[in-house]
Amino acid sequence: MSLKDLKQDEDVLDTWFSSWLWPISVFDGIRHPDNSDINYYYPTDVLITAPDILFFWVARMIIAGYEYKHDKPFDSVYLTGMVRDKQKRKMSKSLGNSPEPIELIKKYGADGVRVGMLLCSPAGNDLLFDESLTEQGRNFGNKIWNAFRLIEHWKVDDKLAQPAYAQASVLWFENQLNKTLAEIDDQFNNYRVSEALMSVYKLFWDEFSGGTLR
Repeated sequence: MSLKDLKQDEDVLDTWFSSWLWPISVFDGIRHPDNSDINYYYPTDVLITAPDILFFWVARMIIAGYEYKHDKPFDSVYLTGMVRDKQKRKMSKSLGNSPEPIELIKKYGADGVRVGMLLCSPAGNDLLFDESLTEQGRNFGNKIWNAFRLIEHWKVDDKLAQPAYAQASVLWFENQLNKTLAEIDDQFNNYRVSEALMSVYKLFWDEFSGGTLR
């Protein structure tokens, strides 16, 4: 057999065929192109994906969207980073550098792991995973819990006049809170999720708790 005898199979679909139809097919828009679900939900707002499949998936979804729905499939694409270890190596089974999520959750709690991952997840950049970040996430959760337990047992006497220094403190923190809320709104609108978390972290740890509650 020579090269001229070789030919491409004509009955083969692209590997990503079902994937690039996903924004349409999830609402049954191929078989029923004008049904109420796809008319309501298409196009969607945000696609979250990794940059390594921009051509294989994202570009093909956009092309299919314009081909079959004559419109883009989504308004924005949020690119997550690749998870790497502290040596900047891509995590893989062969290297044995991938953390076991269940073990991390057992050690630091689910919320601790979530916070830890977000702390090292700036939009579009690689995630340099460090277990100390999940420990920091757990400590933040403990900080919130300890503050709640302290305040829960406070007794308020409505008959006592509020001292001037207390009024000034409350007003100051309200201003800090409103400033942070405005920052967080802007950060979420620009998909800077890790920065929004850090704003919450600093407000609670530094301003509300003052770094004294344990």
